[in-house]
Amino acid sequence: MGNKKANSFYITLGGLLSALSVVIMLMTFIPAGMYIFPAIAGMFMWIVRDYSSIKWGLICYAATSLVSLILVPDIEAKFMFIFFFGYFPIIRQLISEKVGKVLAFFLKLILFNISAIIAYYIIFNFFQIDYLVKQMDELGKYSYLIFLGIGNIGYFAYDFALGELLYAYTKWIKPKIIR
Repeated sequence: MGNKKANSFYITLGGLLSALSVVIMLMTFIPAGMYIFPAIAGMFMWIVRDYSSIKWGLICYAATSLVSLILVPDIEAKFMFIFFFGYFPIIRQLISEKVGKVLAFFLKLILFNISAIIAYYIIFNFFQIDYLVKQMDELGKYSYLIFLGIGNIGYFAYDFALGELLYAYTKWIKPKIIR
């Protein structure tokens, strides 16, 4: 593809997948969707990265994050997308390629924990969502650690599922799309 033609393709692909991601993020009004839909929306960022580059994936992530920040009503969902699910699929493969499996595992785990702590710090301290504060108070003084522990279990499942889905996409779906 020529440079102008390639840029047009990347812009179109990024725009379409960003729009699809925002539509998926708008479905976070479904109770279980506050984590599931941002995770699904983030996978579309990886598709942009796979077809073009990390740069285009991050541009798509930034556009989706900005529109989600404005349109998505669920504060937890949009902050989890912005602080983790949106960019993680883009950089996950890069981390895995640059370092060994064991170090990659710990780097990704640290990245998740830092992202979750920052996201929830902002949510708790700037938005004062009553139902979240009430839930945390009911669990006692260790509620934040319990919540983070449960989040880590979810992260392990997400990272494993993401790896399997990305493998399936590159081996079976992508070859059928690009011929």
